Amino acid sequence: DLATATGKSYVMYGIARIMLAEGAVDRVLVLCPSLTIEKGLMDKFRALSADITLKDLLPEDAHIRNPHIINATESIVEGTICIENFHATLEHVKSSVRDSLAGKGEHTLVLNDEVHHVYNKPIGRTKAVRGLKKWKEFLLDPEFGFHYLVGGSGTCYIGNDYFADVIYRYSLREAIEGGFVKT
Repeated sequence: DLATATGKSYVMYGIARIMLAEGAVDRVLVLCPSLTIEKGLMDKFRALSADITLKDLLPEDAHIRNPHIINATESIVEGTICIENFHATLEHVKSSVRDSLAGKGEHTLVLNDEVHHVYNKPIGRTKAVRGLKKWKEFLLDPEFGFHYLVGGSGTCYIGNDYFADVIYRYSLREAIEGGFVKT
């Protein structure tokens, strides 16, 4: 739970690189709620991947030192970080997600940006709103058997209840007081 503009993308990238380097997983899927966020994540991850200073922080014997950053127009194979909006997980959509990850959940890290969309009760009956329920169904689908699910959001709550399973919380108030967010 990190306030807006305090580094969620950087943290997700770091988690992906560490899990790949340690050999805990051999591929990463990053899901987000929109094409706009997907493009932003793709740009950030590619820039971070090109940063030699970050690469040099990984041990020489890392399982995967420099993953290939892709979207779901390519197969999600060992050594890749695939960034997609959650619509690419739907059964009727032409993407590589379902075929690439079926039965590979034990070795796949799934990072969910703006994860509050997965858990908040959808309001309305639009196609996009119905799709949000499908995002959660995909994450829990035994066909994939995902073992590593991580979510990032600046709004980790449903109604007035904060998520109970938050590992780290950096609130908007802390960000404002720390000068990270201008009021």
